[in-house]
Amino acid sequence: MTICFICFEPLVSTFDWRSLLNPSSTDRVCSACLQKCPIISSDICRGCGRSLADLASSHYELDTCMDCQKWNDASFFNRSLYTYSNFMQSIIERFKFQGDYEIIQAFKGQWYKFYKKECNPKAILVPIPLTEERLYERGFNQSLALAELLSDNIEMPLIRCSGTKQSKKDRQSRLTERLEFKVIDSSMVTNQEFLLVDDIYTTGATVRQAAKCLKEAGARSVHSLTFIRA
Repeated sequence: MTICFICFEPLVSTFDWRSLLNPSSTDRVCSACLQKCPIISSDICRGCGRSLADLASSHYELDTCMDCQKWNDASFFNRSLYTYSNFMQSIIERFKFQGDYEIIQAFKGQWYKFYKKECNPKAILVPIPLTEERLYERGFNQSLALAELLSDNIEMPLIRCSGTKQSKKDRQSRLTERLEFKVIDSSMVTNQEFLLVDDIYTTGATVRQAAKCLKEAGARSVHSLTFIRA
């Protein structure tokens, strides 16, 4: 019996030629849970990919939110599949902090489809790294797990030296504190096109500072793909 990875209820089996030819094409999530996952589908900020429908008109201008205008980096953009909600928060908590590694498999089909639609498949995927301490605590890198659902064209040119959890910082601290990313070997980076992969885009500090580090080391372009836009 096949069960939903989220609620553990039995999945109603649907047979068609698509499922026969590609058995992994169907997400392991029931329709009830899937309806609780808010996909970003309205007009979005051209920079960070957040839904403009969720913002007051005073918080964006044309197609760019005020946060992205403050970053003042038109060459960088992020795209996110889901918008933040209590339900998505519970998914991330199970995934990152309770060690439920398999739960992310529930979204494999939607996540991959979104990647193919929004991103250059030739770009090298770069999961946001964890510190050695955080990796030891968690047992896995959630960003690497998300990247592995998309492609095997993955490299790890960055290391992370800052040990303070982003989830423990307030908004102002995230925006002003410089994260310590370092490039392992500039020859891995020079003239390459990269796509950073992370679980949540909140203020953009993490992916934007990782992108800056790669660009300073000679990357041709760096964008990001995140699972959730908070």
